[in-house]
Amino acid sequence: NMPPGKPEFVGGRLQQAREARGLTAMALADLLGVSRQAVSRYETGLDTPRPEVMEKICELLKHKQGWFFIPIVNEDEPTIYARSMASTSKMARLRVTARLRWLWEIVLPYLREFVTLPTVNFPTLALPYDILTLTSDSIEDAAANVRTFWGLQHGPISNVAWLLERNGAVVVRLETGDDTLDSMSCWHEGVPYIILGTEKSSAARARFDAAH
Repeated sequence: NMPPGKPEFVGGRLQQAREARGLTAMALADLLGVSRQAVSRYETGLDTPRPEVMEKICELLKHKQGWFFIPIVNEDEPTIYARSMASTSKMARLRVTARLRWLWEIVLPYLREFVTLPTVNFPTLALPYDILTLTSDSIEDAAANVRTFWGLQHGPISNVAWLLERNGAVVVRLETGDDTLDSMSCWHEGVPYIILGTEKSSAARARFDAAH
């Protein structure tokens, strides 16, 4: 259902939904039977799709019509880090980034109404800003400091995801749509988010991605 009053079509929602499905603007235009320029005008908010086009958009992108009229809160975009190969496509990154934005919207206004998340308890490490100046010794020291901060011994960690969640991280698994993209992470509104790809079923690989 649409919000009350006279809602306006939010072009940014269409762009999010398109990217989350791994579609280019041209591909979406072909599926909708409209021009590439029409999709661009929808996404920039210059035009609102006609009712018949809106119906196709909802069907193709799997969202109810009202969702496209929910305003997007303008926030500074955080730096998003990816564990990926050089061959990872731009579209694969956009696909996961769009879903990451939805995760922020789920956690901040909705999930916190029903669940008290653990307090964020991550250490601040004295590492150089330029990663090219990192040495093997400084990386080893950082790992040892994290273990000390979290009260860990030197042996194997039984459950890395549970350890991260217990210390305030939001960890989710989803299909990235590209087996060259293993995981993504960022800080948003003071909370660390970690997305682990499901394409590679190796538990050891997932543990390594989460730890990284």
